[in-house]
Amino acid sequence: MVFLSSAPKVVLIVDDDAPIRELFEVMLERQGFKSRLAASGDEGLEGLKSGRYGNVDLILMDLMMPGSGGYDVLHKLQEPPLSEIPVIIVSAKGLDSETVALIRAEPNVKDYFKKPIVPHELTKRIHEILDSSPQKPFNNWQD
Repeated sequence: MVFLSSAPKVVLIVDDDAPIRELFEVMLERQGFKSRLAASGDEGLEGLKSGRYGNVDLILMDLMMPGSGGYDVLHKLQEPPLSEIPVIIVSAKGLDSETVALIRAEPNVKDYFKKPIVPHELTKRIHEILDSSPQKPFNNWQD
């Protein structure tokens, strides 16, 4: 007999902009996810490697950050066991189609979104990747 865990999926939000982290956290918690927050790529990597965040099911990460920027962090996330965690890139910087294609070619990168994002599109994609179900209808964000 197989038992499916009903524990909420955990999303690590890595972004140097505190209001963006908080917005993503609220948005994800409305959809039944638990959030862990990191203000930099270095902080996110350290927390993942030390186990401070516990089991992380998905990483939602900005590309443009001080210190080890998103590109450096993304490269480090290709090393096992971190390479098993799906990643969604969210960036305010408009990237050309070749750069987006290179980012999406990384094995654990599942999608790329340009800020400002449409909340229901991002959370719908996260649910698809994590094979989970929405807690609230996507068309009911005012509640």
